[in-house]
Amino acid sequence: MIVVAVALGGCSLAPTTKDEVCESYQELGQSVSKANGFFDNAIFSDAGSLSSVAGRYEGGDQLKSDAEALDAISDSKSTTVMALMNATQHIAQLCGQQLGRGSSLPG
Repeated sequence: MIVVAVALGGCSLAPTTKDEVCESYQELGQSVSKANGFFDNAIFSDAGSLSSVAGRYEGGDQLKSDAEALDAISDSKSTTVMALMNATQHIAQLCGQQLGRGSSLPG
């Protein structure tokens, strides 16, 4: 079992691509769209996942501040759509869409 844990742990440290960031961003956007104003654990989990993916993005340091803001949100007990939008400004630019607005996948 130790080998499995090490192998899975290594995956979470690998650099990510634009497509991976945008896919995770779209997942957060879908969770926000489905929430109808009532944020549940899925929002905070998706924010944490996007934080991890964005923090490992190879395309520059612009996403580091978004990753830090998303990490803080994922550890909090409440948030707002505006807070999530503010925390994903650079990711929105990278993916070409505002949070929850249409497809945020490139191409």
